Amino acid sequence: MNDINDTPVWLITGCSSGLGRALAERVLAHGHRLIATARDPATLTDLVAADPSRSRALALDVADAAQAAPVVAQAAALFGRLDVVVNNAGYGLIGALEEYDEAQIARNFETNFFGALRVIRAALPIMRAQRRGHFVNISAAAAIENYPGFSVYGATKWALEGLSESLAAEVRPLGLKVTIVQPGPFRTNFVARSLERAPGSISDYDLSSGKFRRLIETLNGRQPGDPARAADAIIHAVAAENPPLRLVLGKYALDKARPNTVGPPEHYWAAIVEPAFRTANARKHEGVNYPPVYFMEATAQDRQTGKAVYVAMKIVYAGGARVIVAITPNQTTHRRHFPHPNDMDRMLALNKFPVTAAAIRG
Repeated sequence: MNDINDTPVWLITGCSSGLGRALAERVLAHGHRLIATARDPATLTDLVAADPSRSRALALDVADAAQAAPVVAQAAALFGRLDVVVNNAGYGLIGALEEYDEAQIARNFETNFFGALRVIRAALPIMRAQRRGHFVNISAAAAIENYPGFSVYGATKWALEGLSESLAAEVRPLGLKVTIVQPGPFRTNFVARSLERAPGSISDYDLSSGKFRRLIETLNGRQPGDPARAADAIIHAVAAENPPLRLVLGKYALDKARPNTVGPPEHYWAAIVEPAFRTANARKHEGVNYPPVYFMEATAQDRQTGKAVYVAMKIVYAGGARVIVAITPNQTTHRRHFPHPNDMDRMLALNKFPVTAAAIRG
């Protein structure tokens, strides 16, 4: 058994409920050490009591600009290091853009975007000195493709993803890693507890944002995904030698990340995917150590192909392990992105397939 001082140290924000709570519990179940934060640390008493040698609780309101730096420094001092920092604290905001007031918009950005930004900036000097560490930033399916009614909430998550992409490139040479988590609907109390509504409603939006708001209300407690499985997927991604930049969690989010896509025809599968498997396996036997090869199928017809290609490319060029994209050939396929079958061996040899999003079907 590993000595407790050798186990990873996780700092997770927003652990009082939802995915943050599930992740905190699973981190402890995996034998890791935990620093859990919440605005009210009393909500974490039972969590810490369950494993007092490995867990600590700290008060942190990420929307308070003055709190992040001292709390992160305190967290690092508790166990002498920080290995994983999870920016989970946040909440939803639903309503038509015109229905929000300015204060609501500002608060949502302050928590979902600037709160995470401050925690990251506070942790960076610590992780740079260590030359190791992993940032996990919790985004949302709304950042894959947004909904009517989530204009501001989705914008906060798009902003967080843009920050994360640049951060990943900046810190990669320093030995640090970044993963963006895009969860679909999981069985948490997000709708009941973490979803703020616009203060009023405008009837003209009843069939767009109003319809979506009513749908969301019906899902409370009935979401398809298991938060414990989502938490395990995050832990396994962090432990990977080449973790993905984007981790898509749940069937709903995975399907959303691949609109207008179906499996490729048998003849094209045989022409590209099977030879790629054979090539990768043969080279592995020859001593070439390939990381996992992920597959994404993207097919579409005529004008829809451009959209399918764009969506696939967003996911594929994220960073990490190799990925092979099989796409039905036609006149609109971008050859510079998707190889001809005859080029597959050459491109595998040249390491031309950077990352895909990993996924777990909730």
